[in-house]
Order: sequence, then C-alpha cells, then structure tokens
Amino acid sequence: MPNGSVFTDQALIDRKMCQRSLYYLCKEVLGYNDLVPHVHGDLCDFATNPKYGRFRQATMPRTWFKTWTWTIGKSIWLSLPDEDGIFKENFPYKGPDVRILIASNVIDNAAKMVFKIKQEWMQNERLKAAFPELVPDFNKTRWSDHVAELRRTIKATEGTYTAVGVGGAVISQHFDHIIEDDLVYAKKDDFTGMELMPTQEDIDNAIGWHKLAQSLLVNPKTSCMDNVGTRWAPQDLIWYIRRFEKIYSCFEVAVEDPDTGDTIWPERFPREVLDQIREAQGNRIYETQYLNRPRAGEDIVFKREYVHIHESLDEFPLDMEYKTIVDVAGWGDKKGLARNCILTAGMDSKHHVWVGRLSVGRFNPTQVITIYKDHSRQFKSNILIEEIQYQRAISHFSREEMERTGEWFMQERLPYDGRKDAKNLRIRSLEPMISNGALHILVSMGTLLEELEFYPYSKTVDILDCLGYYLKLAKPVTETPRVENKNPFKMSEIEKELKGRTVSMVKYPFDQQIAAWGKSGSTN
Repeated sequence: MPNGSVFTDQALIDRKMCQRSLYYLCKEVLGYNDLVPHVHGDLCDFATNPKYGRFRQATMPRTWFKTWTWTIGKSIWLSLPDEDGIFKENFPYKGPDVRILIASNVIDNAAKMVFKIKQEWMQNERLKAAFPELVPDFNKTRWSDHVAELRRTIKATEGTYTAVGVGGAVISQHFDHIIEDDLVYAKKDDFTGMELMPTQEDIDNAIGWHKLAQSLLVNPKTSCMDNVGTRWAPQDLIWYIRRFEKIYSCFEVAVEDPDTGDTIWPERFPREVLDQIREAQGNRIYETQYLNRPRAGEDIVFKREYVHIHESLDEFPLDMEYKTIVDVAGWGDKKGLARNCILTAGMDSKHHVWVGRLSVGRFNPTQVITIYKDHSRQFKSNILIEEIQYQRAISHFSREEMERTGEWFMQERLPYDGRKDAKNLRIRSLEPMISNGALHILVSMGTLLEELEFYPYSKTVDILDCLGYYLKLAKPVTETPRVENKNPFKMSEIEKELKGRTVSMVKYPFDQQIAAWGKSGSTN
C-alpha cells in the first residue's frame, strides 16, 4: 500500500480484488461487461493460476474477447503489485517494474493492443483510483503505441509494455513476460477487401519467430511465455506448439459442446447466431475458427456426401447378421471416465455396411456391459471386445453380471493388433467402402459423421476404430432363391404336374380320341 495515499472503500476493494483476480479486473474495473464466468472465468484462471506453469497456450474462437481478456487484461494485471505474495512463485516479476512484450502478426496489431492498455491507464478512473502510484506523468515518460512505461523504480531500455510484429527485431532488449496474440492471422485483399487465409509461408514465419522468442526472455528459469490464438490451418502455430512443445499447458474452448452440440456462450452466441455465421462463412471457416477443427481440402479422407443417412431402422434390409464391436477405454484416467464406444452393424449381400446402433460416452464397466447387452438383444448380435481391454476392464464385471442374472451372451475377444499405427490402418481401410457409397447410418449418429468428416484432425476416432474393426470381421448376407411350400394334393398342383409330364400335343387323357372323333365328323 503506497504511503500517504487516501483510498475510498471502493478503491480499496478494487485494489485487493484486482491483484487477486484477472476476471474481476476485466469484468468489474475494465468494464468488459459481456464476459461470463463459464467461459472467461475459466480462461482467466488458466491465464494466472500458478499450477499451469510458465508456458501457456490458449485456443479460442474468433470474437470471443481473448485479446481483451488475456493480452490487454493480463498485461495490466501483471503490472499491478502482488502485495499478498500470492503469485510470487510463478510471477516473481509481477508489479510495475515488469517488462512485457506483446507480439502479433504485424506491428500495427500489436500497437493497437498497447494503445488499448494506455487508454485504460489514462481514462479508467477506477483503475487509477485503485493504483494511483502507477500512473505516470504522461508528458515525461515513454508513452507511445509501441512502448509505454508506468511509474516504476527501475531504469530499463524496455518499457512496461512493448509491441512487436512477426519478423520484427527487438534489439538488445529482454522481457520478463512475452504474450503472443494471433501470430497467424488473415490478411485483407487490397482489391476486394475480403479476408485471405494465411499461406503456409505465413504460418512458417510465425512458427520461426515463436521458436526464437525464448531468447528474448530475461531469465530462462523464471520468465514466462503465453500464446493465445484462433485456429487457421491443420498445421498452424497452435498445432506446432501442442505437438512439439510439451512444456506448454493448453486450454481450449469452442463455440459448441463437443458431446451435446449445445452452444457454450448462449448469452452472446445463441444457436441462431452460430447458424448464421456458418451460413455466411461456410463450413470450412466455421469448423476451423469456431470449432477449432481445421482441415485442408487435400487432407479430406472421408466425404460426408458419400454417406447414406436414414431416418429409422425400417429402411434397413432384413436378415442381416449383426456384430457388436465394443471399444473399452481404461478407467485409470485422473480426469475421470474415459470415452467408450459400442457399435452394432450388419452387412448386406452387396457388401454395404449398415450401422444400426451407436452408443458413445463416459461409461463405467457396469454401464458398458448393460449397453452392449441391449445392443445384442435388439439385433441378436455377437459381441466382440478388444482382447487387452477385455482382460483389464470388463471380464470380471461381465462374468459377475452373467452369474448374477443367469443371462448369458456370446462374447468374443477381438485379437490384439500389434502392428505399428494399427488404429489408423483400420480407419484408413474404411475409405474404399465409404467412397463407393456403401456406408449407411441413422440420422441420430452425428458423432460418427463428425469423426468421418474431420479425420485425421477429429478430436476423437474411437467410433471410426470400431467401424474399422467391424469391417475387418464382417461377412455379407448370402442371397438364396426363395422356395415356396407347395401342397401336392391341390387340383392346381396336380394339373401343373400332368402338364409337365407331356412332351406331345396331347395335354389331357382322351385328347387323342376326341381329336380323332373330330376328324370323322362324328357327334356321338
């Protein structure tokens, strides 16, 4: 608490709460009223909670206030004192002496973020009232959109907030904290004004700048880096960080719940608004930038339009032999129950595959057994369970359940496939069948369509894996000619038999005599 300062009750509350909570700072003091706890509260916790370490990556849809919350809000939060020492271990530099580098795809965008931070310190009366000792004399300090400096105790070449663009050099400067905000971004076409998707060269430049940025940190043991952004392409910077830089903790939120399809932020993005965005921007941009599932056209393995979608089982062929494939996940995950998949399908005489029932969810062993028994009852199907997971997770519960109920089911074990990349090989084996229009599913099986459409970038592939297992084991139904049951004692059958025995023009008994009488002219 600065000596000699007089604070109102509100200023004292703001001072204490802003130091502790980034969400409070953004929502209550900076006035970002549209923020909601179930989206931005989680984001703010990820941005500041010490348990997430020194390197953090956050992926969010476009226009979800990630820049306002993280880049602008967190930069201000880092420059506030830590009077209770809550964040000393993770952010030992927190306070007005901090040196923050804000990087974006071009210097102009980064400068706009510094400009917004400057506006808060110049115009936000609640912020200035809570932290009066940090407000500088704007006429006597560096206060541009490229470098802005609060009142502080150190003399440094770096400002409190410094802007840089990808490819820009930062000569003889080092920083306590680096925030990368959308290093990959769309450009405007000078002629049409439309957005142009980033090229692979743009992406490679961003990855290259990011890889060199660690050399700009003051202290490799304590300094931190953040990356926040939106997806643009399958192998963009976010993909690179998540695949190759395991030091990063990662946070992701999409506009829809991946399991239910419900909108995550209905207060601002209800279903009708999301549908308008999808219609206006197209499926590819919507899936990439709002669902975080980018795909390039050349990467598409399975095309949705080749799949036959049926309203009900009434449209399925009769007399198919069904199999139920059970993909059993482990239950040792600290995050809770893993995702399990039970799929039942049949194959017709033309080698078309018909998926009759699909159950996907985080089920415990008893629930898995109950579900696959329901599948088997409905389709009179054999049950096949992957051998290793059967032994680990299901066998004990299965035997116990059958002994308890006295109801026995035909359960076979899928042999273990030890080939390298066996799962993807099984999934890839589906491609000829799907390309030939031989896959039939029900309209309710949206999760299967989703995995097909976005493979190999879909978040889950367990349904496709089940389908691949099924295709490996399936046998088509054999067509046999129908044989009618005949009654040999019916007069019509006797007549047919007698007709079949004659080889001359004589069809019935006495035909010869009748014909002879006709020739002689006799009428007797």
